[in-house]
Amino acid sequence: MNFLKKLDKCFEIIANVILTVCILLIVTIVCIQVVSRNLFYFDLGVVTNIPVYLMITGTWLGAASVARKKDHIRVALLEQFIKKKIYVKVLNTILDTLVCIASALFTWHGFYYCLHTLHKRGTIDPTLNMPEWMLKLVIPVCMLFFTLYYIKHIIVDFIDLKGDGKK
Repeated sequence: MNFLKKLDKCFEIIANVILTVCILLIVTIVCIQVVSRNLFYFDLGVVTNIPVYLMITGTWLGAASVARKKDHIRVALLEQFIKKKIYVKVLNTILDTLVCIASALFTWHGFYYCLHTLHKRGTIDPTLNMPEWMLKLVIPVCMLFFTLYYIKHIIVDFIDLKGDGKK
């Protein structure tokens, strides 16, 4: 169990560093592009797609990081209409299970898409001269972490429900 906690802490540190670097690079590249276009009338076509891929990386890695803390946006209407806390916990566990299933399917299809473009070998990003599967692999990898964190949350919710049922 200590190994998993250390792995989780490593993911948090790595995700925070990558997210920070992504944001700094996006701001820097976009500022350089604006200055070069407006002051020097020169287009830096080579770096045009880099902020897009950095934004994709930041978005999906941020989603996995938010799922880690279970800190995402939730609708709190259930607590207003359902009075018993146990029913709210059961319903939230069911909803988390549905989200986990959907993210697992999305992860599977993301890896399948990357494998499909890997075998095609013809799909290359023209500005970066990189295979498309390398650029898009960040989505299923981050969704894999998202799914694993949701599985962890579902297990913790089931343990909590079992403890509440004995009371």
